[in-house]
Amino acid sequence: MEQIEELNVRVVKSDETREPFDREKIRRGIERACSKRSVPSEVIESKVQQIEAAIYSEFDFEIPASKIGEVVMRFLAGVDEVAYIRFASVYREFEDAEDFLRIISGLEDQSNPTDKKGASANLRIGSAKKKGRTKADAKSSASGQSEKKSQSEKKPKPAKRSSRSTSP
Repeated sequence: MEQIEELNVRVVKSDETREPFDREKIRRGIERACSKRSVPSEVIESKVQQIEAAIYSEFDFEIPASKIGEVVMRFLAGVDEVAYIRFASVYREFEDAEDFLRIISGLEDQSNPTDKKGASANLRIGSAKKKGRTKADAKSSASGQSEKKSQSEKKPKPAKRSSRSTSP
């Protein structure tokens, strides 16, 4: 395998510290994202090389760490959608299901650019059908967790019945 000649590109981290660019960190991140997916090692290596080449061609001396994540995501999107979502969830620090829905909607928009508004709703509805739920169930679950909490709080809990007999 051919490796790109090492240049002195430094990564500027969020706390403004600098460290040398390390292609192995990219490889580890992609391998983690592709874990238990059918992505061959050769494809991962090829993507690492392409990412490294892109970084060296776009940046001379320094690259913000955030830009590395964006470059990795750009290349990973074409490899495996699940790996892309996994990587994005860590890189962008997803906090709730809405973050996942947004990134999935973005993938759907890329694959179907004419249907921007309905893509994420269709994806939610489609996944609901697979789980045996109705369109209405999918739409209500897409509206958020707070709705579930308010519904569960309204339902009274049934009283427990004793299985013992009270007769002598």
